[in-house]
Amino acid sequence: MISGAAARRYARALFSLAGEENRVQETGQDLAQLADGLGRLEGDPLAAGRMGLAQRQRIAVAMVAGAGEGSTIGRFVRLLAKKDRLAELPAIDECYRAMEDEVEGRVRIAVRSASELTAAELDSIAQRFADLAGGRTGGTVLPELEVDPDLLGGIEVEVQGRVFDGSVRTRLRRLARSMGGNG
Repeated sequence: MISGAAARRYARALFSLAGEENRVQETGQDLAQLADGLGRLEGDPLAAGRMGLAQRQRIAVAMVAGAGEGSTIGRFVRLLAKKDRLAELPAIDECYRAMEDEVEGRVRIAVRSASELTAAELDSIAQRFADLAGGRTGGTVLPELEVDPDLLGGIEVEVQGRVFDGSVRTRLRRLARSMGGNG
């Protein structure tokens, strides 16, 4: 796995190139699809050192068949294959998405709930956390839901590295500690 700094450098280079070609959003969508596909693979078959250059290049061509080898994403994926960095697409995608969000004034918040939430409930949560997420600047807050039955009830919200925990699981742990238990 490459460092976060290296993933940011690759993402920044792709973002810059996509900007020059006025294809930031399209390139981001292509990158997200590729990263999602890699995330579904079992193990880490594309990890550095697992295959030769010719095999990596064939995989890269297959990966970008829909977008075309000459497209921005096609050229980028071929470069990653050459550098033996195909497995890093998910980390690069995460960095690219953060850059795209910053330019567009979007802030993503992670919402963990014990059960599915309605769109109205997610919108309400986003509105409540808008100020903490940079909503003062007029940006858009995008809640991303993760269902975690271990929470038992309530929600946890992560806003730019800060966690707000209103889950039943945490409340029960606090109660156990206050009663002298180990929680």
